[in-house]
Amino acid sequence: QATRWGISCPNVSITVSNTEPPLPPPPTNQAPTVSGVSETQPDYCDIKNASATLVWNFSDSDGDSQLAYRAQVDNNSDFSSPAKDTNKVISASDSYYTGSSGLNYNTTYYWRVMVWDEHDVASAWSASRSFATPNHAYPTADFSWAPAGAAPDQQVFFTDTSSAASGYSISSRSWTFEDGTPGVATRANPVVKFHDPGSKTVDLSVSDGSFTCSVSKEVNIQVPLPGWKETAPRPQ
Repeated sequence: QATRWGISCPNVSITVSNTEPPLPPPPTNQAPTVSGVSETQPDYCDIKNASATLVWNFSDSDGDSQLAYRAQVDNNSDFSSPAKDTNKVISASDSYYTGSSGLNYNTTYYWRVMVWDEHDVASAWSASRSFATPNHAYPTADFSWAPAGAAPDQQVFFTDTSSAASGYSISSRSWTFEDGTPGVATRANPVVKFHDPGSKTVDLSVSDGSFTCSVSKEVNIQVPLPGWKETAPRPQ
């Protein structure tokens, strides 16, 4: 903005112009960056499908917060055919779970992530990382027993109902029985007696030769009913 003023005299004209300096341009918003990328895989005794949780750190020199992210997972290091591509997800989350489908066992995957700041400015892709899924699904440990409400020192029949991935079988097992006789077993279908009433912990671990999984259940041993016998009424 300029201010003009002048002095007029006979045959003389003087004009002075005062111009204010321009305002400096607004600071340029810097792109965010991604660091600290890592991944974890689940407990495959509980989760039966290949998957992973991808984690990263968002940082921004302007102090902006994260607006969105995009993650890609591919079995090719050039990301030419992603098995997972979130596209742009509006979220401040610093992690992404691949879900229970889309990834395979016995496969090496590569992944990367990019982020956007609150001004919708994108980062570059992060450095890629890789992880390998297990060769096959883990076994599922499980068992049943009968009778359901046994009394102390009554025989309880246990049945190993565990299963293994296709092409594999349960190769070994280990039982422990709280307050039981026997207290441990390796047979598929042991017979056990529990000596006192109450809830008894039974543990079973099974292996397919590669991976081992366990299950724990409570077996309720009932308080025995009082004995009785029929007697004839006394004569009056």
